Amino acid sequence: MRRAAAPGARILVVLAFAVRPLGAQLSDADECVSRGDYRTARARYQEVLARDSTDVSALYWLAVLDSWDGKLGRSLERFTVVAAPRAE
Repeated sequence: MRRAAAPGARILVVLAFAVRPLGAQLSDADECVSRGDYRTARARYQEVLARDSTDVSALYWLAVLDSWDGKLGRSLERFTVVAAPRAE
């Protein structure tokens, strides 16, 4: 006799397939930048940061986008984080 999976386990499986890998989100964001869709790129990079607040690529591109939007203080804050030494 086979045991049915717990409801919580089913939810975890569904969520695992619903959440896209960070690499795919970064690729999408990079593609948006290359075609000039900066609003969507910003949203994608912010999604990456919501999952990994230390992602250097997302921080870098958000700093660039901030500078292009004239948000120089915010841009400098992000660039400072990008340039900070990291423990390896």
